[in-house]
Amino acid sequence: MSEIKINKNDNFSDEVLLKDVIIKIRIWFNYLYSKWYFILLAVIIGAFLGLGYSYTSKPVFIAETTFVLEDENSAGGMGQIGGLIGLVGIESGSGGIFQGDNIFQLYRSNKLVEKTLLTPMMDGTGLLVKRYIDFMNLDEKWRSRPELLKIDFLKQRGVRVRDSIIIEIINDINKNNLIVSRPDKKLNVISVKIKSSDEKFSKEFGEALVNNVNQFYIETKTKKSLQNLIILQKQTDSVRSVLNGDIKDISYTTDGTPNINLSRQKLRVPVQLTQIDIEANRTILNELVKNLEMTKMSFRKTMPLIQIIDSPIYPLKKEIVSKINSSILGAFLGGVLIVFFFTIRSALKNIF
Repeated sequence: MSEIKINKNDNFSDEVLLKDVIIKIRIWFNYLYSKWYFILLAVIIGAFLGLGYSYTSKPVFIAETTFVLEDENSAGGMGQIGGLIGLVGIESGSGGIFQGDNIFQLYRSNKLVEKTLLTPMMDGTGLLVKRYIDFMNLDEKWRSRPELLKIDFLKQRGVRVRDSIIIEIINDINKNNLIVSRPDKKLNVISVKIKSSDEKFSKEFGEALVNNVNQFYIETKTKKSLQNLIILQKQTDSVRSVLNGDIKDISYTTDGTPNINLSRQKLRVPVQLTQIDIEANRTILNELVKNLEMTKMSFRKTMPLIQIIDSPIYPLKKEIVSKINSSILGAFLGGVLIVFFFTIRSALKNIF
């Protein structure tokens, strides 16, 4: 059997490498210690810069709306009604296009955010998009392009410059201002937060966005059932109108021949034909009325329940940069940067 030999030279080389690393770390610490006054100065400057930032930064106003969205899968007895409707061949319209968290994407869609931006302010001072441009100081950035200041966002739809500005604002809102979440995964409570440095914009934009999205959600969810309901209602009204006309016709015919000669069958034909039409239309009307009532139940089933729990009210919740936290963070960043600077400087000296 071959013997396993331990190479003592390998263990010795590992010990030498470890000692070299320890020596280099000590040299690095000693070098940084020799620069302690620069490091201390950088920490102090960073702390003052952080404190200055806390004084100059604007507060952020948060408008939060929470609402309950009914889950049709847990609708209880209405699910049984949907099963009965399916048995008679009527489409219940309970599609799954907005199941799960898909509704969150509606709040970030270009169409609905743009519609909200084009909503007038409650005080009549202009559109929400104009308010956004004002508090974001975009008009100051556009001084070199005066044509941007003259854009009419309502009348110039489809204009390339106007649309590019709207898209840029929408992207910025989705990235920095809008937060849509489900606080508790077990519940159907949805929270919509708008954060901005303008209190009025946060409140009015948040309320308008929730209203627009919820309205679009309801219209889309009930569109198919509503179309079926309208068609059945028209058919029912049409058959009822024909039936009423037949009843009037048979009464006119009977009144026109009060003393009909029973031996002449020809005179009885119009009345008999009208009676056949009445019986046929009555049967059709009964079936249509049944289907109409079931479709109405289907429509009520697909109508989602959206109940607002909390709406933003003045004064809004305000986030302010903490002076202590800002100073600590500034001091930490200042210390890290100066240590990094001296480390790179020392490494370059050793190389060259």
